[in-house]
Amino acid sequence: MRSRPFHALTFSILLLSTAAACSGDPDTKSDRSSARADDDDGDDNGDDGSDDDSNATPSGSSGKDASTRSRDASSQSTRNDAGVRGGSDASTTDPDPDTSDPGDDPQTTDPGDDGNSGPTSAGTPVPDDRLPAAKGTCPALKTGMATINGSAVQLWVGSKPGPLYLYWHGTGQHSNEVDSGLPGVTAGVAKNGGIVASFETTNKMGTNTGNAVWYTGDFDSVDQILACGVQANLIDTSRIYTAGYSAGGLQACAMAASHAKYLAAAICYSGGAATIGGKPADTKYLPSVLLAHGGQGKDTFILDFYDASHRWEDAYKAAGGFAIDCDDGSDHIGGFATRAGLMGHGTEFLNAHTYGQKPDAYAGGLPTGWPSYCSLVK
Repeated sequence: MRSRPFHALTFSILLLSTAAACSGDPDTKSDRSSARADDDDGDDNGDDGSDDDSNATPSGSSGKDASTRSRDASSQSTRNDAGVRGGSDASTTDPDPDTSDPGDDPQTTDPGDDGNSGPTSAGTPVPDDRLPAAKGTCPALKTGMATINGSAVQLWVGSKPGPLYLYWHGTGQHSNEVDSGLPGVTAGVAKNGGIVASFETTNKMGTNTGNAVWYTGDFDSVDQILACGVQANLIDTSRIYTAGYSAGGLQACAMAASHAKYLAAAICYSGGAATIGGKPADTKYLPSVLLAHGGQGKDTFILDFYDASHRWEDAYKAAGGFAIDCDDGSDHIGGFATRAGLMGHGTEFLNAHTYGQKPDAYAGGLPTGWPSYCSLVK
């Protein structure tokens, strides 16, 4: 394959050298653009952050491959049946054999005051042997900033069992980015219960998933929040979700691949494959994943997120996963306003999914009102 030139910020490869061995996620389609730089993402969404990469600027276009993926740009029907990339049948995955099949009943949601208050129908709980155990004494889970296993995290905690939303911000950003990435979820906790955990800083343990913003060790912090939340009867385990933007999008995709065993769905805004690819560690059950990104050569900040997203999708689809691709054609920073949250459809997507759901909530196509640049990955 032809080599894609490195972006102007290739100095960041030094930050990734220790994690390069974890990549190993080759392109699987001949129409992909050439090999990418292994360096990871940094995103500053136009905010003056204090992160190490805050003085960096997005690289310009490195040129488009002559052959690009076709997208279905036709108008949305009631179920957007035409919105399928590469074929007509949506892939589904089976839940664990020791759990009941939630069947094909559509999920019902309570729109509430903010339009994204969360689903009300019950899903299949994650089996106990797929849930993490608490390590040591559980911290008191209450609304506010906490440090758990070395990771600083902002918590919004309800008073009854509900969804667990896990959010990862971009470079130079902060935990309040969750209100853009998953609009309505923090406000919905009081009514719907559950926990929103939006991470502020990394514990710097394990493998760097990007440009030293997040590490795989932060997933141990997630496990502790989940275990202690279950112990306190605050989490409906059929509704465990993760999402993030840019560096956080890479982290969310890394979590979808490495922690598929208990996730119901994930969103990677300008994320994809960097040091960790899309081949899941556990294929027994795979969460549904939405990848939203900009145009090739445009959605760039140290790496090209168009390429990274497609590379991750290909590996995940090859393993039997269900994914949706949204290519808005915009750049990395200018596209944040509409890409993060996907104009409310991001929260809608998560809330439509429960653990082990079969068929997928969107197997028949995307709901009315979704952007025409979104399609099922085939």
